[in-house]
Amino acid sequence: MLQGTVYKSTGKHYWVKTSKGLFKCHLRGRNRIVNQNNTNPIAVGDFVDIKANENQEALLGVIHSKHPSKNFLSRKSTQQHQKRQIIASNIDNALIIITLKTPKTYTEFIDRCLVNLEFQKINSCLVFNKLDIYDVQEQSEVDQLMSMYRNIGYRCFKVSAKTGLNIQSLKDFMSNKLHLLIGNSGVGKSSLINSMAPSLNLKTTHLTSKTHVGRHTTRKTQIFELVQNIRIIDSPGIKGFGLIDIPKKEIKHQFPEFLKRSHQCSYSDCWHINEPHCHVLEAVHSGEIASSRYNSYLSMLQTDLKYR
Repeated sequence: MLQGTVYKSTGKHYWVKTSKGLFKCHLRGRNRIVNQNNTNPIAVGDFVDIKANENQEALLGVIHSKHPSKNFLSRKSTQQHQKRQIIASNIDNALIIITLKTPKTYTEFIDRCLVNLEFQKINSCLVFNKLDIYDVQEQSEVDQLMSMYRNIGYRCFKVSAKTGLNIQSLKDFMSNKLHLLIGNSGVGKSSLINSMAPSLNLKTTHLTSKTHVGRHTTRKTQIFELVQNIRIIDSPGIKGFGLIDIPKKEIKHQFPEFLKRSHQCSYSDCWHINEPHCHVLEAVHSGEIASSRYNSYLSMLQTDLKYR
């Protein structure tokens, strides 16, 4: 048996990198590995054991087993809403790619990403892209958002994949780790990878002229290897994030700025909604906690069916 990491998945076939090369594999005994809550039995980033097919000119193999994952990021399945689709596993860090326009990334999307990542104990940072197209007011808005999230404790970068602004600083931060790129379609995930490794020449497209919404250029999730031992998981654009794995009572614990104050609340099980002497609410009213973050929290407590 060979141990390896899944670098690409098409649903039927999996490309597994091992010490002996990259093997194109299929899955043996799907029912032995499949989790009934998941639509995909194997995800990019999974550690697996494969058996290489002998007497083959091409590197072909069969996946026999999957190792337990240290973490994973999932979303609601677009076809089976009660099940989850694993986006990627064994992630060292997640980069949330954000743009203020063409298309606009809303703070609720950012916060939903962060809550999912906090729950899975995945480190995350925010990357504000397309700095080359913003006017002075929009540049100021970027700085305000970066200040808000930095005060919470998140690492932030502002970059331009088109001009190369701060790309080297981002690469230095990413050295020797496996990073997952998350973002809406059109925020420039593929362009960002191209700016770091032009030789990859990943396909990119312009926004639709009528809606200013990005079109999917990345169809499959896969790992790319860059210099400085950087590995990037590129995934298709995401419209929204449902909290399929997070019980409602756990959502408040995924907001670091809430946790800093919740121990001072009068009730140990305070939901931070309308309880008396709630220090989280007091911080919201005083401006110590951003109203956008608190509104995101309230939204997450509501029915989550519209988010995938």
